[in-house]
Amino acid sequence: MDEQNGNNRPPLRRSRSDRIIAGVCGGLGESTGVDPMIFRIGFVVLTIFTFGTGMVLYAAAWLLIRDEGAPRTEGERIVGEVKTRIDDYRSPDTTSAGSPDSSTGTSDPGAPAAGAPDPDDRSRGAN
Repeated sequence: MDEQNGNNRPPLRRSRSDRIIAGVCGGLGESTGVDPMIFRIGFVVLTIFTFGTGMVLYAAAWLLIRDEGAPRTEGERIVGEVKTRIDDYRSPDTTSAGSPDSSTGTSDPGAPAAGAPDPDDRSRGAN
């Protein structure tokens, strides 16, 4: 709470104690001092009369507003996980054994050697 500026409202956070779905309305209520039921009714009315806009706004608030005690928002957490997975996908696996095979130019130890018959090639008929 910022006592110097006269702002006694708590920061906007998703509530953990007054939560029905993701705590967005509870957090809005705690931050503004308005009953969270007013926000819940507002989101439902928006959803019904504006063809789902209330649901989209609620989802955006869930992604962009931090949970109480959380170091980051859900959106930041999801983006971080996606970045990690992309980095893991792009970086070569340094734990695999072997260096590139000189005969095939691949590092796959299970790859057939150059000139070796392909065991999955069925074009030659059965033996």
